[in-house]
Amino acid sequence: HDHGKDQCAKVCNSLQCGRPLGLEFDSRGMLYTVDPNFGLFSINVTTGTYQLVVSKEKLDALFLDDLTLFEKPNGAIVFYMTDLSHRWPLEDSVLIVAEQEQTGRLLSYDSEDGKIQVELDQLSTPNGVELTRDRSALLIASVNDRLIYKYTISGEGKGKLEILAENLPGEPDNIHRSNNPNQDTYWVALFTARNGQAPHKMDSFVELNSYLLKFILRLQRSIGFLLESIAIFFQSEVLMDVGFIIRGLHLANPLVCNYGMVIELDGQTGEIVNSLHSPDGSICAMSEVLEIESTESERRFYLGSALNKYLGRLNLPKNVFRSSAIKNQEEKPKKTVNKQTKAQSSDSKSSQSKVKNTNNNNKVKQEL
Repeated sequence: HDHGKDQCAKVCNSLQCGRPLGLEFDSRGMLYTVDPNFGLFSINVTTGTYQLVVSKEKLDALFLDDLTLFEKPNGAIVFYMTDLSHRWPLEDSVLIVAEQEQTGRLLSYDSEDGKIQVELDQLSTPNGVELTRDRSALLIASVNDRLIYKYTISGEGKGKLEILAENLPGEPDNIHRSNNPNQDTYWVALFTARNGQAPHKMDSFVELNSYLLKFILRLQRSIGFLLESIAIFFQSEVLMDVGFIIRGLHLANPLVCNYGMVIELDGQTGEIVNSLHSPDGSICAMSEVLEIESTESERRFYLGSALNKYLGRLNLPKNVFRSSAIKNQEEKPKKTVNKQTKAQSSDSKSSQSKVKNTNNNNKVKQEL
């Protein structure tokens, strides 16, 4: 990773310089991150030094995307990590969407004995992962299937995989616990959001004949590779960047930004409790929503995006939010998924056609 800042600022050098995707602190202040190109790292935020904890080769991972930590009483940590695809790497992630493939996995690494385990496989694009407030389960966001899984890791029902929430109004990215200890809710960032009045511009593209869609994307990928090869021959950095952008479908990024949304889910029922909207898409391609310590009158958030070139901050009065009121809700029966078979039917296009309505008057529609 010994590349200068100038080299690593170039789009085409991300494979050599690394791409940290998931971030998580332990109780002692050590920061951990997963990098799809290299593996799991620990970072001392005081000194800036970092260390490779376990390589992606040892994990047999291709597309590490997010992580969460389960700390044991003796100080050891079990790292739970999503491997979004075991077929395509980060730079070819557009093909994961086109093929609707289900080779994603949930991995665990125990720092106490070095044990690596495949907790779940045959998942459809597992992205964000979060430990529940009671530390008994993990919530896992599935991008292509627009749903949230609940995977029990301790106590009664250990090993059970359920669908907590489905037919979400967009493709979920990262998921985090809310900062309200009195209710079991979680904030989910939606990368490509839509509602009943604002269908997404990319939907018509995704709904193309599957073979035609694959052909178009593979052709574009081949053109990008060709340009990169020519760039290497002529030592052209500009052409290398162009080839990288074409291969990764980055030219379509403006189509993503027509609507921005983050949602707060009830951890018991999977219902949408609150939702925050950017109807004009000025804040879009949401990748992260982190709620920090609230004041007496406000809830405070940081908003991350894969495309916006800034970190957003949002303060909103508490009285505009709806409480999950867990005690007054009757928990809905959840769909149990057989871990030994595919985690979701291969006909995932059916879930793509359904959109959960977030225009209910009981939902918060605070414009961002």
